[in-house]
Amino acid sequence: MREKLLYVVSAIVVVWALFLPGRRTEVLQAQTGAEWTEFHAPAANTQATITHAAVVGKAHVADCVIAAFVAGATAPVAATVNVVVRDGAAGSGTIKFQRPLSITAVAGDPGVPMEACGLSIVGTAGNAMTVEFTAAGGANTIESVFIRGYDR
Repeated sequence: MREKLLYVVSAIVVVWALFLPGRRTEVLQAQTGAEWTEFHAPAANTQATITHAAVVGKAHVADCVIAAFVAGATAPVAATVNVVVRDGAAGSGTIKFQRPLSITAVAGDPGVPMEACGLSIVGTAGNAMTVEFTAAGGANTIESVFIRGYDR
């Protein structure tokens, strides 16, 4: 059951990110480099984190960040976690963007996914860019993160 829920949530986040009406055109017109995407949906009670590798002489620009924090098939403890965009490596890069996400102590609580697009968060040239939750949410919770951006 937990795997099925994770699959459904992951699929929703990916479809949501790839087909945001009106947003994709705006990004393509403003960018100067190739568009890239990264996605991570780990097992339950595991921190979701994904890093887009550094490119020498290029700055990553995060345009769209989507994150989901959901309860598994068994009720978790109510929790709030933060999702962040870092200019640099996971766990240590400078935080450029942060939002809290919460769930209740109810089995299957879908929480409220976070969508933040049109951001234009510019990283430092030569640095990686990471989107991650700051910690795992706890037993019976599932996290997923998505980032879309380009280089300049």
